[in-house]
Amino acid sequence: MSIMRENDEKLESFMAITQLNDEEVCSNILAVHNWNLEEAVNTVLGDGVNSNIGPASGVGPSLSSSSLLASPLARAPSPVAAPILQEVPLPFFLTLPVNILKLLSITFTLGLRVMGKVVRMMVPAGLRGGVGSSVRRLAALVPPPQDPAAAAQHFITNFHQTYGTRAPNFLPTSYDDALRQASQDLKLLLVYIHSPEHQDTAGFCRDTLSSPAVVEYLNESLLVWGGDIHSTDAFQLSSKLRVSTYPFIGLLSQFNSRTALLCHLEGNISPDRLLASIAQAMEDQGPRLVAARADVQDRASTRALREEQDREYSLSLAADRAREEKQVRELAEQKNLEDQSREQERALAQAQASLDVARAQEQDRVAERAREMAERRIWKAEALPEEPQPSPHTTQILVRLPNGDRQKRRFALDDKIQAIYDFVASLESLEYHKFSLATTFPKKVYGEDTLSLTIKEAGLEGGMIIIQCDDEDR
Repeated sequence: MSIMRENDEKLESFMAITQLNDEEVCSNILAVHNWNLEEAVNTVLGDGVNSNIGPASGVGPSLSSSSLLASPLARAPSPVAAPILQEVPLPFFLTLPVNILKLLSITFTLGLRVMGKVVRMMVPAGLRGGVGSSVRRLAALVPPPQDPAAAAQHFITNFHQTYGTRAPNFLPTSYDDALRQASQDLKLLLVYIHSPEHQDTAGFCRDTLSSPAVVEYLNESLLVWGGDIHSTDAFQLSSKLRVSTYPFIGLLSQFNSRTALLCHLEGNISPDRLLASIAQAMEDQGPRLVAARADVQDRASTRALREEQDREYSLSLAADRAREEKQVRELAEQKNLEDQSREQERALAQAQASLDVARAQEQDRVAERAREMAERRIWKAEALPEEPQPSPHTTQILVRLPNGDRQKRRFALDDKIQAIYDFVASLESLEYHKFSLATTFPKKVYGEDTLSLTIKEAGLEGGMIIIQCDDEDR
């Protein structure tokens, strides 16, 4: 590759990364840094990335150039490697234009987002497809988020919107997390560094990376991670891998905390070449993968055996404790049952004694009540006037008791209602101490306030009287 061609590619990469649009200014910045792309980008962006520095602070295990060179499977340095020179401070006459260009870049980015929404609202629905694709192309220039996981998801979303959803299953995580997952799953990690501005990017993504054969092979055999060169994660990885052109494909392995680059492909390559290179690298790496997986399985078997032994020991201890607790519980339950049995026997004896007392009291009460009723019958019978002979001045009254018994008696019309009460109280079939007289039709009750009325005054000639009693007074 000629020096002129190499410098043109560095200028194109520098403008894509920094988003500076003035070629003369960018050429001057690169010239000041002896066309060292990484040092020029560090000067403009001020992020301090250097290929000779290890993983960034606060980030997990990362791929460094020293680890790549130390691994027996690491690739050789790029044929045209940028010399590492001492950083030269940016001249004062370039400081102000660079700062102005950075401010214009931010303003341009915000303008693109606003323009996308405005155009979508103003353009008719039938024309939105063409305009939408143009806006998406412009939106591709918007820098991705600097959070690694958000940047990865941003790249996946833009890739699907631009080239369709038939694509490799890119991991929506940071590069470090993707490498960690590859190590845990004992799989190789394919990394794709995406440069939207490069002339070969669109054809490679559309024809190679979205090829059905490539997509099926990658999704079945590898873990795939992709990143936009404008994101910090992808830019740092491209610096460590010493990427010289785009698109870039790298196949990485991570075993025993060491990362190795098994193969790399740059530029717009065909699907067949991509698959052949990956297949060859995987074939070369096969024995190591088999040994690593066997080692993991051995460790897993040993750990499972130890866990099984610990589990059996724990189960044995638990069984012993359960037996002891069962014995204690059974003794406590037996004592509780004995106490309950004694308590029940004591309560039953008390209840029986109370019942006997209640029965005796009830018998006494019934006997007393029977004695009182007998005395009352005698007394009422004696107080009852003699039954008169039939005459116009007499009437016969029918009395119906609560038990259905019917009794008849003749009374003089001038007899008091008290005489009817005395007659009813003298009946042997009456089982109630208190009662009252009532007629059925019309319904009328003759209580104690009517005792002084005569039968004629009360209108009871030749009628039927019902005896009403309170059940609780039996």
